[in-house]
Amino acid sequence: MSHMDVVRMEQTAAWDQENGSVADGFVWGRGALDVKCGVISILGAMEYLVESGFEPDRTILLAFGHDDEVGGDEGNAVIAQELAQRNQRLALVLDEGGAILDGIIPGVAKPVAFVAIAEKSAASIRVCVEGDGGHG
Repeated sequence: MSHMDVVRMEQTAAWDQENGSVADGFVWGRGALDVKCGVISILGAMEYLVESGFEPDRTILLAFGHDDEVGGDEGNAVIAQELAQRNQRLALVLDEGGAILDGIIPGVAKPVAFVAIAEKSAASIRVCVEGDGGHG
């Protein structure tokens, strides 16, 4: 998953160029680089796999939303609804992801990598475990 849209904004005097314009070899606009590397990287990887003759064991779905910055109601939300209607469940979702943060979880002294498990949602979960350490 990735998205192709940018954050909408009003034109202000603080910009040297009109928002959304291409000038002097640059795209001028808020969010012009936001996750566009995700779209290009995914498409580049798929192109490489196709050219190399790769045949996946499972279906690979690509989802590039066009309205992520305004809620995603017409982009990835529609894709999710279609998958639910077909009763299809995904084994793995790769999205722009979260971050590696330090000191964000009380009692955890090391940095924690956040894995995207839901879109535009939040959850606070406290897990307490007692027992001997194991492989996982």
